[in-house]
Amino acid sequence: MRRKKFTDIEIARYWNENADSWTKQVRKGWDVYREHFNNPFFFIPYTIHLSNTKSSSRI
Repeated sequence: MRRKKFTDIEIARYWNENADSWTKQVRKGWDVYREHFNNPFFFIPYTIHLSNTKSSSRI
């Protein structure tokens, strides 16, 4: 069975058609994968950087 190859235009159309539904689901808290798997790994470099910096509020 051959897989259909999508054009960039088709991909953009599908993406845009799904955007409203995806946004509503995220706002309802249904995007569990992103909350538990993607976000923590996304923020790790920032937290490491912050933990290695000196406080700028010292007087």
